[in-house]
This record gives sequence, structure tokens and C-alpha cells, in this order.
Amino acid sequence: PLYSSAASDVYKRQDIEVQYQQLSIISPSTKSHISRDKLGNFVVSAQVSPSLSDNDEAVLLFNGEEISAGKQLNWQINSADRGAHELQVVIRSRSNQQQKISSAIVTVYVKR
Repeated sequence: PLYSSAASDVYKRQDIEVQYQQLSIISPSTKSHISRDKLGNFVVSAQVSPSLSDNDEAVLLFNGEEISAGKQLNWQINSADRGAHELQVVIRSRSNQQQKISSAIVTVYVKR
């Protein structure tokens, strides 16, 4: 044959698009209050099912603006200003930036 079936199987698997079932921010919980003694520092953790595909990336939105994109599902936020902040995580294709799934928006309150 002109091609190896094993090689074509690998090629087919890479083309399969992952259909995400769930994406959520697991920390901080919505309406959390981050106190002044923490200096506005906190960690955002997300969970996705099934696992993040090599072809996709996780994006953290902070007040609607992208602040990080990559393979991680945990982000350190430093010196967040006082007041309410909206957090959201989006999974998108690395190649064409097409959004595949997004988490619910979580609002946190930084007290200073």
C-alpha cells in the first residue's frame, strides 16, 4: 500500500475535535470576598471535562479582558484593585481562536 494504516490512524486522531462537556471556575467561589490582608492576591482555578486538548488553550478573562492564554488551568492574580471583578474562563482553538466553551462568570469582591 501507499500508506501505513498506523500512520493514517494517528493522523485521524489528531483531526478529531474535542467536544467539551463542562468548564467551570472552581476557585474562588462566586461572591467571594478577598480581604485587604491578602493584598488583592488570589488564585483562579478552573476545571474542564474532558481534559484540555493539545489543539486548544484556556483563556482567563478578568473583567472581560484576556489576561492569560495557554495550557494552564490555574492563574495567580496579584494586586487586584478594590471592588467587584468578573472572572471567566474560555476554551478556544489555538489555530483559529474559535471559542468552544466558556465558564459561567464568577464575581469576586476585593476589600481593601
